[in-house]
Amino acid sequence: MNSLLSPRLLEIAAQVENGASVIDVGSDHAYMPIYLVREKGAKRALATDVHDGPIQRSRENIEKFGLSGKVEAQKADGLLGVSTEDYDTVVIAGMGGLLIWEILSGAENLEGLRLILQPMTAIAELRQALLAHGFRIEKESIAEEGEKLYVILVASVGEDTPYTEAELLVGRKNRNHPLFAALCQNVSGKLSKRLEGILAGSLQNEAEIE
Repeated sequence: MNSLLSPRLLEIAAQVENGASVIDVGSDHAYMPIYLVREKGAKRALATDVHDGPIQRSRENIEKFGLSGKVEAQKADGLLGVSTEDYDTVVIAGMGGLLIWEILSGAENLEGLRLILQPMTAIAELRQALLAHGFRIEKESIAEEGEKLYVILVASVGEDTPYTEAELLVGRKNRNHPLFAALCQNVSGKLSKRLEGILAGSLQNEAEIE
């Protein structure tokens, strides 16, 4: 069963508490919900996607693994029209940070939900949006897959203390993670390349350089 999930997805699944009830947004093949029910004792799971193709694949896989009573698939744009009443955990992974925030900000009620978020881009912007709109970041983890590092945020509704600019870029709750130093080097390298590009341009923006 583990072979269905990549190292990135396995690390995301590791953040889900045993026995949880989970909504997996943008589930694609429903492999995450299937894994969570089979391997982590999830009570129920819902796979959502905005496209018909992934929903059909999800339903086929749910039937294949004999989980029709515990895993469902629903066509939905993010969390619009999705009832979170019977769930305690929402997973949104493999999307840009700005799209993840758009999905969260469009949801009706996230109170009491554990949010497990894995942005592919705009990680600092996602952290900033969460903190600015009444969410706290409870935990962070880092996954390594091939030569890439992926940041996973665990958040919920609640107040958090302000983050420094550096903490927005690399996180605060992941400093003891074995991959934290590598993450810092990765972020530093991207900033250096961005700065080189700005300085090489004919029109230089002092604020952007700062």
